[in-house]
Amino acid sequence: MQARRPLGSCAIILFFIIQTATGDTRCLRKGGKCQENSIPCDNYQKGLCNGGRTRQCCISNQVADKPCRDKGGKCQQTSVSCRGTYTSGLCGGSASRKCCVPQSGSASCSAAAAAVACKIKNSSKITLLKINPSQVKDGADPYSNIRDACARKVAKRSSYKCREGQAPGGSTCLDLKILQYIYDLGTSTKYQVQVNAIAGACHSNGSKHYDGKAVDFQLFGSGTAKDAQEKAFRDKCTKHKGWSHGGTHVHCQIV
Repeated sequence: MQARRPLGSCAIILFFIIQTATGDTRCLRKGGKCQENSIPCDNYQKGLCNGGRTRQCCISNQVADKPCRDKGGKCQQTSVSCRGTYTSGLCGGSASRKCCVPQSGSASCSAAAAAVACKIKNSSKITLLKINPSQVKDGADPYSNIRDACARKVAKRSSYKCREGQAPGGSTCLDLKILQYIYDLGTSTKYQVQVNAIAGACHSNGSKHYDGKAVDFQLFGSGTAKDAQEKAFRDKCTKHKGWSHGGTHVHCQIV
């Protein structure tokens, strides 16, 4: 026969659970999770959790970087070149990880990239979607990206969640190599060229789209016709020293 636990013991356990939960509220409000600091975590903050000294609030960089994203910036190591200015206190991680805020509205991107972007914008052979494939209207669609790049402005990134991950928001310059690939493909292939995403839309975390170094193209038709289009687009990506994959669309990234 199983021994019954004294009611007093149950009450103590329940009290402990309630105290722990309510004591963790400050951490939860910051988007964190209370846990032992021996568990790997991007950022630990003290004084936000109930329990012993080693039980601390774990806040991921994805959460800690939100103030930077809200300013249209990107968190990165200061050893990386920033087309704008670095601001402290807006990113998670080490002290050398700061928020790179692009020069809003200024001609901060390369003239060479802008020249190719203008060719893409003016090409009748290249269709640029004016809305994200997910139907989100946020000014980060391919047409807006190319329009801004043509003006030597940074291209906007999306900032919504999807099954693949979380789009980071902010903005980035479109890379010359990916722009040249888009233009060369659009003006040489016999297939219809529709750009679905460049810096915008939602992709896996850390996607090269967010660095302005990747593009997604729509595939049309079915069967052998679709396969032939996919092969042609991917072969062109390879010639531009890029990496690609197919499936529902063709993705090419050049770094």
